Amino acid sequence: MSFRSAIFVCALAVMAFLASDQVSARTDVNIDGDWHFTGGSIDGSTIDIVVDLPHTWNAMDVASGYEYYRGKGTYRKSLTIPASDIGKRMFLHFEAAQSVADVNVNGTHVGQHRGGYTAFAFEITDFVHEGVNEIVVEVSNEPQKDVIPLSGDFPLFGGIHRSVRLITTDPVCITPLDYASPGVFIRQKDLSDVSGTIDVTVKVSNGGLAAEDATVRVVVRDAEGVTVAKQETLTGLAAGETIPVVVSATVASPTRWQGLKGPYLYSVTSQVLKGGRVIDEIVQPLGFRTFHFDAKKGFFLNDRHLKIRGIARHQDV
Repeated sequence: MSFRSAIFVCALAVMAFLASDQVSARTDVNIDGDWHFTGGSIDGSTIDIVVDLPHTWNAMDVASGYEYYRGKGTYRKSLTIPASDIGKRMFLHFEAAQSVADVNVNGTHVGQHRGGYTAFAFEITDFVHEGVNEIVVEVSNEPQKDVIPLSGDFPLFGGIHRSVRLITTDPVCITPLDYASPGVFIRQKDLSDVSGTIDVTVKVSNGGLAAEDATVRVVVRDAEGVTVAKQETLTGLAAGETIPVVVSATVASPTRWQGLKGPYLYSVTSQVLKGGRVIDEIVQPLGFRTFHFDAKKGFFLNDRHLKIRGIARHQDV
């Protein structure tokens, strides 16, 4: 083989290596800035301002007394979608809105979420187009008998009181729609000084019009970023199907998470690949540990007694 031929072969090998570990097609962008808010107030006037999220329309009236406005407010935002994102899947992820939220995209009602302290997500792929799109979120903190809490010694701050993100993915992805969770669930199966085994459930979704084959890969890295376990499995997905794929991985001689005395964490990267190319991934922390409660002796972490104190914390905006 000539020198030039050898260089060419090496270049192809490098390109194949890079392609096999290509950065995920997913983007996850915070869109908290520049929402146009209109709504009522405790004194009967109308609020009409531009705000950044998180936001509540009760900030001032709650500060001046227990009486506060419980009604409706509307948030509007212009969202520009580039031509390069057409053909991908898009999701709006809300960390929370108090208490009932109706989400509309370009005049179409996408969905409603009831409950002021839980995250929710809606797919907006079929409702957006290239260029400027209008997102309208109508929020109400009016008393409703089927939305908790029904009462309490704290105000229910109306508004989008946590962040909102736009998630863009390949048509085949780890779904953001499983109760707005990451779509990945890590369960410690076995643990000893010799090894630690986890089952990783990855919920994979095919938003395309045809069946697809995909590889689900799980990579475990230690605190220094060194790969200590790697497993993968091939799965098939029908058009429009979302399925759980379970991949098991075992780490030799695991370092345990010891709370404040030794908060050692591994990372678990869950990937979806097509044709050897990474098209989506989620990274989560992992701490190997065992725990149990003894009725007389209290709480034990990794078979060692640990004194813990319980506390309660109300959310404030």
